[in-house]
Amino acid sequence: MNTLEKIKNIDIKKAVLDKIKSGSIKPHSKFYFTSRNALLVLTIVIIFLVLLFITSFVIFALKTSELWFLPVFGMRGIEILVANFPWVLVFIIIIFTVFLEVLANRFNFVFLRPLLYSVLIIVFIVVTFGFFLNDTPLHSFIYEKAKQNNLPVVKPFYDDFTRPNPEDFHPGTAVDEIKDNSFSLELADKTIVFVKISKNTKMGKGFEIYKGGRLLILGKIKDGIIEAEAIQNAPNSGRP
Repeated sequence: MNTLEKIKNIDIKKAVLDKIKSGSIKPHSKFYFTSRNALLVLTIVIIFLVLLFITSFVIFALKTSELWFLPVFGMRGIEILVANFPWVLVFIIIIFTVFLEVLANRFNFVFLRPLLYSVLIIVFIVVTFGFFLNDTPLHSFIYEKAKQNNLPVVKPFYDDFTRPNPEDFHPGTAVDEIKDNSFSLELADKTIVFVKISKNTKMGKGFEIYKGGRLLILGKIKDGIIEAEAIQNAPNSGRP
């Protein structure tokens, strides 16, 4: 350290001591800083866990409602998916991600990285672990308990997002075999509707209808009758 740097350090030290003596700066113990950092870390962990829960729930809701499979219908399916996507939850995820980034920036190893870089890392970690969490029985367990006990907040929350009821998308279970270009379909709410197939109905590759088969149907519904625009077998729903 050269003479100039020593003089600067002495001046800084003197200025700090003068401010402490004047009362403009209040000294804090080591315990204060340790406690503050511990509280910061705890807050970050809690926010991260909340982000994981919400992200995994979005995936769970999309799969349970079968909106997840809409892209197999091309642009028509994507339009319905976008219109019924849980954007409220996505907005909450964005808010929590920004809050997490602000808190994480208090640490040098995050602060010294470009903003976009650290945000992308957070998003990647949250989404990746969100998929892992979705593969656990967590949400299924919570939802079943909520339905059994009719929990006042949890049940409506899960119902609203797992049963969005899109206007032209009708996932259901075939009640009988096809006959005269029509068959019966049981929807998620146990309602039985009739599905009519015309020469204009688009059918997925290898499509087949059998009793108990899970189907994804696009089409207008009126008076309990769906005029099928397109039909697909639901993924992983092969004939038993």
